[in-house]
Amino acid sequence: MSSFLILPACEEGRGGGHLYRSIALAKALRAGGADAWLYTGQKTNVPEDLWVSEETVNKKNWTLIALDRFKTEPDEVKRWAALAPVVGIDEGLSRNECDFLFDLLPGLHGITNWCDPAFLPLPKRRRASFNAQRQTTGGLKILISFGAEDTAELTVTTAHAVKSAIEADSSLTADSSLTADSSLSVVLGPLRKNNDADRKILEQAGCTVLEGIDLKEILADYDLVITHFGITAFEALHARVPVLLINPSAYHEQLSQHAGLPSLIFSRKAAEAQSFNYSSQTIPNSSRLRALARGIIEKNNFEELYEKCVEQSEKAARRWGLEGNNSSSQEKSLSALLLEAKPVIHRQCPLCGAQNDTLAGRFPGRTYRLCSCSTITMDRLTPPPMAYNQDYFFADYQKQYGKTYLEDFPKLQKDGTRRIRLINAMPVFKRNEYKRAGKDAKRLLDIGCAYGPFLVAARNENFEVTGVDPSAEAVDYVTKTLGINAIKGTFFETLPALSKANGTDNQVYDVITLWYVLEHFEDPGKALTAVNRLLKTGGVLAFSTPSATGISRRKSLRDFLGKSPADHWTVWDPRQTKKILSRFGFKQKQTVITGHHPERFPSAGTPQKSARFFYALSRIFGLGDTFECYAVKVRDYR
Repeated sequence: MSSFLILPACEEGRGGGHLYRSIALAKALRAGGADAWLYTGQKTNVPEDLWVSEETVNKKNWTLIALDRFKTEPDEVKRWAALAPVVGIDEGLSRNECDFLFDLLPGLHGITNWCDPAFLPLPKRRRASFNAQRQTTGGLKILISFGAEDTAELTVTTAHAVKSAIEADSSLTADSSLTADSSLSVVLGPLRKNNDADRKILEQAGCTVLEGIDLKEILADYDLVITHFGITAFEALHARVPVLLINPSAYHEQLSQHAGLPSLIFSRKAAEAQSFNYSSQTIPNSSRLRALARGIIEKNNFEELYEKCVEQSEKAARRWGLEGNNSSSQEKSLSALLLEAKPVIHRQCPLCGAQNDTLAGRFPGRTYRLCSCSTITMDRLTPPPMAYNQDYFFADYQKQYGKTYLEDFPKLQKDGTRRIRLINAMPVFKRNEYKRAGKDAKRLLDIGCAYGPFLVAARNENFEVTGVDPSAEAVDYVTKTLGINAIKGTFFETLPALSKANGTDNQVYDVITLWYVLEHFEDPGKALTAVNRLLKTGGVLAFSTPSATGISRRKSLRDFLGKSPADHWTVWDPRQTKKILSRFGFKQKQTVITGHHPERFPSAGTPQKSARFFYALSRIFGLGDTFECYAVKVRDYR
């Protein structure tokens, strides 16, 4: 059973959004069959059955730890990362330190794994459209809500301004939406300190006061929701209700503009620059209020403002995937995504052992980090959605290369012939007198042999060959059609059998090859260790893999990583392979830069002369997107 620990921000001044959605997330995870708990340091405002003590926190084995802490100090993230992989939810400070990031609300912080308000717990009740029929009396039904705590004290101020606009309707045009028939409801959050006094003020002003409600499920009853940037605004968008944001700070205003939400600037500086007088004695004499009220009820302004809210809200809902269809069900769920999690995190580089601490990129489900040895390593929230079946070599291969694997067989065999001749020319084989046939023939193991083009090339050069591949169809083709020995399974699944080939233990092979295979290993260091054990001292290791110094990576790291296959765990730097291989008992002899693509150069164009120029440039400066490495085993490594 998966176990989740959730840490919400629940300190005074943080509002209630972080706490309430953390409670909802814990309940949803439990409903999905997981073990989920909240840790807050104290039980305040947390259901008894969800709260966990610090003692228990340090003893349990957690699948994931989710931080909904608003701004988490780096040292705190490191503390939790020592216990389990860490997911940050709308994290505003230690974003690089979190293993994965969910921005449920669109932020200004930069790269994230997911930025999707559709992962919020969204309302089930929705209006037919943003232009749904208003009340038959013609007035608007308006809801004001500024969260559970409202530390900026916007609730009463905004309510007075809107109420005054309704009372001043006689100064507006006859077809204005804001008529005397309009109604105003105000939500008093449970964490506010002055609810008793404010309730009386609001009721005296003729407002309907709401408390202890499931806010998101009543949004569809209104024509306009006035709030600040936060969860309620996006819940309203999903319910197809126009929103108007009154932002308490410049930062909130930046967020609103970034998200494309309609808002009124509500800052002290703006308030002091404006003035507006009212005869009503119920309006507090506040410069902030005057600025707000002027923006709302200035003659002939509200109708235009409301139409703007409708238009911008509808655009924002489409932009952030909240418009959807007419179904009341939610298509996305943060809890459902986390329930599938089987995170793989590399706290250390699997090749050099150094700390992986430089963020290289984030994409849905994937985080990339750059090591000091220039190796790029991928962390995943869930296992790669890859299956090495027939589609992998046919439909998927054709989509990428324009032909199926078997249609590409002649070219792949030709590449194999070039590679095996480089191996045959290695000094180790020149010094030793290998016979061309019989029991002393050079023994070669090809890990990830696929349909066997390299095995054919090696056999043609008089090697005794064996292949390994997880694809049953590929192994069947190699054994039955090509007549070559092959074993079905992953490298580690077949390792016991490979280690005792011909009745010998471990040092079995003269050559071991991995053509575009090492990047598929979650831990390539473990794979190199096993290869060392199988290879005879003086034997040859040869492999190919994508390059971290090619033109694609240099042109755009983000595009390069974004297009990287979902099952590629590492990207190597060919300039560092000598040092890395030495660690595992190998001495590098030769590196061949391959994968030259002149069309990938910026402004390369299509003319043939231009293509030849950039191809030559790529070869001269080693800018190919892949490389081959040839090394010799010089010592055992365990």
